[in-house]
Amino acid sequence: MKPVRLIISLIALVLLAATLVLAGCGGATTTPAAAPATTSATSGGGTGGGTGGGTGGGSGATTTASASGYAIAVYRDGAQIGSLTLDQLHSLPTVTFNKSTGELEEGPTLASALGLLGITDFTSVTVEGYSKGRVATAELTLQFSEVTVQTILEFNNQGKTKLAGQAIPESNWIVDVSALKVQ
Repeated sequence: MKPVRLIISLIALVLLAATLVLAGCGGATTTPAAAPATTSATSGGGTGGGTGGGTGGGSGATTTASASGYAIAVYRDGAQIGSLTLDQLHSLPTVTFNKSTGELEEGPTLASALGLLGITDFTSVTVEGYSKGRVATAELTLQFSEVTVQTILEFNNQGKTKLAGQAIPESNWIVDVSALKVQ
């Protein structure tokens, strides 16, 4: 009887170790309970070099990261005006499009994400993060006219976002977006 108990104990130990390894490398996903984002208002505003010469600072809202710790810093004319958490991005409506491979891409539009901080008029936005495969930092600058309803922040399996767009070559997509710099 003792060898049977030993074998069962070893199998249980191997299964536990395999589960921990998979969870550590992203093979198994767990969703931590997200704390609500906290927002504090500051007097915002400012002048923006928006298209048509319009003004338009942000709302002045600043946001701290949710429980995941991930947030996208948002800058306007070089000054940080706030950040966007996963909770905030998940609250936005999503759009979908098909990649050339037939895979479905889904997420909120970049424009709606910027709209959370009151940014609706701008000349360009530079998206910072990593290149595909996370081998190097990367950035992509989009002009106002290139930020379409098919330019999205897709949620990835690492609990972060990826900039994707039907009109943007996949090799230029930015993964693990860390900052949006608006001019």
